[in-house]
Amino acid sequence: MRTLSIFLLSLVIASGCEVIIVEPVYDPRDKFVGNYEFEEYSETWDEILTYHISIRKSSHDDHEVYIKNFYGASINVYAFVEDHHITIPFQEVDMYEIEGSGTWIDGEISFTYYVHDLLEDVPADFCQGLAW
Repeated sequence: MRTLSIFLLSLVIASGCEVIIVEPVYDPRDKFVGNYEFEEYSETWDEILTYHISIRKSSHDDHEVYIKNFYGASINVYAFVEDHHITIPFQEVDMYEIEGSGTWIDGEISFTYYVHDLLEDVPADFCQGLAW
């Protein structure tokens, strides 16, 4: 009888509880965040450069990230992430005009962008880059 009482008491207590299921929060920026080796091919100058970049989340916007050491010039640009794509909107940073986009595939990010140095009398540099 005592076992039956404990069982019934457990049912009464359990029926009064509300079960809350918490779904994990998915942040598409997570796949982009990290430190990368970066290989850049300049179509304008027909040169290949290798340097390091890092990508960090912004605390201001749920889709925004910062790319540090972009163009290997110690400049930091902001970009927006949507699913597997990253967009670098037109911006002027430290006397460079920059705009581009990229795609994340299997841990690598493929970029296409241009950079125009406003201090030098040279054409805009159209580049392709791979971060891994």
